[in-house]
Amino acid sequence: MANLECLKIGIDMRYIVYTDAAASEKLNAICGSYLIMTNQMYIDSGFIRVQGIANPAHGESIAIAKALTILSDIGLSTVDVISINVDCASAISFCNGVIKGKITRSSSEEIRNVISVINSVKYATINITKVKAHTGNMNSNTFVDRLAKIGLRGI
Repeated sequence: MANLECLKIGIDMRYIVYTDAAASEKLNAICGSYLIMTNQMYIDSGFIRVQGIANPAHGESIAIAKALTILSDIGLSTVDVISINVDCASAISFCNGVIKGKITRSSSEEIRNVISVINSVKYATINITKVKAHTGNMNSNTFVDRLAKIGLRGI
């Protein structure tokens, strides 16, 4: 993970996040992946594999929560903007529902954690944008798509 101490000098930060997920009913697992950066630098990327869930929208929501946790640990402020790029409309709807206070609970422990994380960083501006999946071009969304598939396979 990049050291952002040089960037956090009391000015607003604009973070860019890409997330994706892969799911396997056969494995009964999902893997959510994330890429975090600014316009000037790479911050972090990774994936989270969860057994017992095979819904890719949940995987993408879990990846969003992981990215927000990393940014929170760096130190977000009320003037920071987080632009999250997602290719799953269900994950966007869910996260926006949490941000607006329309979704407050879940029977799934993992999803309750997502709700908690989103609620803990709502003081920053969070914009969630739908991006086109599988364009064939090598871009940030393609990177997180491949990372999720690698994580799901357990490589």
